[in-house]
Amino acid sequence: TVYSDEELKANLQKHIKLNIIREWLFRYSILFNLSRESTVIRKIAVKFGVTKDIKKPPMMLPPHYIVPPQKLPWLEGAWQKHLNNLKEIKSLAKTYRSKLLVVLIPSEQQVYSFLRPSFQDVDWDYTNKRLVNFFNAEDIQYIDLTPIFREYADNTPRKFLDPVKDLYWRHDIHWNINGHNLAGLLVSKYIIEKGLIDVGDREDRLFE
Repeated sequence: TVYSDEELKANLQKHIKLNIIREWLFRYSILFNLSRESTVIRKIAVKFGVTKDIKKPPMMLPPHYIVPPQKLPWLEGAWQKHLNNLKEIKSLAKTYRSKLLVVLIPSEQQVYSFLRPSFQDVDWDYTNKRLVNFFNAEDIQYIDLTPIFREYADNTPRKFLDPVKDLYWRHDIHWNINGHNLAGLLVSKYIIEKGLIDVGDREDRLFE
């Protein structure tokens, strides 16, 4: 009712070209990130037409998990589909007499606040809070790793993460070895504490 079909198509193409592709490269391409850091590599990339010689990168859109749904009308519908999927997973687990545990995995920007872009009117914990409320209401067991990861993270402001000392890779959105080890210990501890599996030496394991 506000924009014509042609305007919507034009805006969609603009976002695809300037935001989605760049966001994908930023998250998954080591070469792309190296070109952002190294003047020499950037000059070579510009020469071969791989990237543009720009001093200021185009503005990136905030990820949807931190955007309140009232800002994007379609997002609430997506949320409802997501929550319904979780209900179906619970029902499926019950059908097979399986125990369900949902693990909330934080993004690197949720854990390391100095990595967050300066987006306006966003809540970096919105998704976690909404899911926790949903899990409590639906009696679904969960563990949110976000607050615990923050306790173990070094939030001293700096330009890049250290893949040896921190919990995530420098040019990757995933956990490094430290992050995987910490997550494995936390989830295992929860499973043993809640009795989701039978462990003969339960007390000894919890003490360790």
